Amino acid sequence: FSSEYIGTLTGVLWTSAAIVSSIQYSLLPLVEAVDKGWRVSTLRSKVRLN
Repeated sequence: FSSEYIGTLTGVLWTSAAIVSSIQYSLLPLVEAVDKGWRVSTLRSKVRLN
């Protein structure tokens, strides 16, 4: 394995990782309302505790 192909190999790996990541993101069901997001609910529960 010669070192001149390192850039090509890196590019192919990053491209395939981006494709897999995009497919996973497109398959995720999007949150319907902002109130149902986990960050909002955790922030509200922290405010209630204080």
